[in-house]
Amino acid sequence: MQTSNANIYALGDCAEFEGQVKAYLQPTLISASALAKTLLGEVTSVKLPNMMVKVPPPNYPIQIGGKTDAASVARWNIDVQSQGIVAKGYDSADNMVGFVVTRDCTQQAFSLLRQL
Repeated sequence: MQTSNANIYALGDCAEFEGQVKAYLQPTLISASALAKTLLGEVTSVKLPNMMVKVPPPNYPIQIGGKTDAASVARWNIDVQSQGIVAKGYDSADNMVGFVVTRDCTQQAFSLLRQL
């Protein structure tokens, strides 16, 4: 989280991880812990796990996990059902790297997250 200035650190929705802004609570909490250790003399890097983002509108909830950007996903497998959508993103080696689930299919989110 050290910036180009050795005495300035970035934390929160202004911080980039490998060129991507992670403006969510979990990355900020993990970063704060690593930064505290670093400032106390134990240099600690931030290692972010696969994470999930919940978008909670009451009529159409959405959960997104893993990597879903165009640079990470080579192809999508999309299953549209009456109860929602399950979209799984795969990299060029055919490994699942991310997913998007909607409506009642959000119940599958944690099992999909464990598969990443």
